[in-house]
Amino acid sequence: DQVVHDIIGMNLPVTFAMDRAGIVGEDGATHQGLFDIAFMRTLPNMVVMAPKDENELRHMLKTSIYHPGPSALRYPRGSGLGVEMDEEIKEIEIGKGEVIKDGKDLAIIAFGSMVDPSMKTAAMLEESGISVAVINARFAKPIDKNLIMEYAKKTNPNDEIIEDKGVKVLVDPKAIMYLLGTEMDYKKEELASTFVFKNPNETERCGCGESFKI
Repeated sequence: DQVVHDIIGMNLPVTFAMDRAGIVGEDGATHQGLFDIAFMRTLPNMVVMAPKDENELRHMLKTSIYHPGPSALRYPRGSGLGVEMDEEIKEIEIGKGEVIKDGKDLAIIAFGSMVDPSMKTAAMLEESGISVAVINARFAKPIDKNLIMEYAKKTNPNDEIIEDKGVKVLVDPKAIMYLLGTEMDYKKEELASTFVFKNPNETERCGCGESFKI
């Protein structure tokens, strides 16, 4: 009620800084930050973001503070990666992802602290001759749907090369619906031509809109 009634309904410029995002083994089961993305993404007007490292965290904090509406900034427990810090802190364009590494066979779309493990995974796959793109999603809402569709089409949607190298990628339509939710306006046929679905007919747009009556 405090989030929906007091903030979301009036579209107030409030920043929710959410510590201990993700799995927090050291703090026990009661402190696992596992449910906020699914909850926050459903709220109209809400922006959900997570930085890939401590440097991007500073830019996202400024972005959320200057954003004219509600935003949720999630970050994990513990120390940073030890990356170099920018001297100037700048705002990040809302809803725009970042291509960390280009590739043509596979695309890993990572959010928040999962970007670094994704880079390590990409390096392992590169040793097997698989060209992997790594995308820093930055925002769980709004997602950069144009960037996702670009790399879904670019990274060999038919799996021909990847399958020859011992890797098979199969996308469940329900996973696509969960990821894209209200963000995706593409038709079933457009999605089916881009992703490899178990059953393209199962794919449909789901979720609520970005406005509601009070």
